[in-house]
Amino acid sequence: MAVRKLANQPGQDGPRLTAIATAAITANPTAGKYPGGVGVKLDTDPNNCVVTGAGEIPIGIVRSNVAVGEKATIWCGLGHLGLVTLGDTVTVDADGTALVKCDAAGKAVPHTTSANVFGTVIKAGVVGDVVPMFFKLGRPVA
Repeated sequence: MAVRKLANQPGQDGPRLTAIATAAITANPTAGKYPGGVGVKLDTDPNNCVVTGAGEIPIGIVRSNVAVGEKATIWCGLGHLGLVTLGDTVTVDADGTALVKCDAAGKAVPHTTSANVFGTVIKAGVVGDVVPMFFKLGRPVA
């Protein structure tokens, strides 16, 4: 039975969908009121999701811890602002932004020219910080 719901179906109020976690997803449980998220992608079965691997293109973020076999809510609004957890120190340019990619744990790290884009953060931070990011997923930027 498929559990994935697209944003325009009943029970969804925004750019989200749900999928079953095929491996444990560890987001940022200590962030308190505003938890950061980690990048996830759909697994081989599109009703399932896993944490995005290093440099892969995520479909969105999961902002809570999810056990294997449990439903994960995936926030996936391209161009929308969301909160992500940093996996490395990220510094912003003179314009106050920085491109980021996913690391092996699905966290946002500084982008490199050969990596897929996860989004644009609008605040600098260090490992474990929760920062705002515009979702701008895509192929490598030269």
